[in-house]
Amino acid sequence: MQQTARETALFTPRVLGLVCLASASIALASPSTAADLQGMLRLPFRVTRAMILGLIAGGGLLILALNWWLSVRSVALAHGYFHRVSERLLAA
Repeated sequence: MQQTARETALFTPRVLGLVCLASASIALASPSTAADLQGMLRLPFRVTRAMILGLIAGGGLLILALNWWLSVRSVALAHGYFHRVSERLLAA
């Protein structure tokens, strides 16, 4: 079970990392990203490229860490559930 959890926890953030990299590339390539963020969030200040880079880096790391943790927990919960179900079926 731990091997499956470890493999899953390594695979899913890699896939999500590719998606994050693609979306970051699009955001950085677009000249209107700063204005779009400012308008969407109704910010009273000017959004700079450094702010966008910080959001990409911080948000990307946060979402990858959360994805890793949720993957490990999901595998552990599923394993526990199916282990209990199989024990009940064998005992019946």
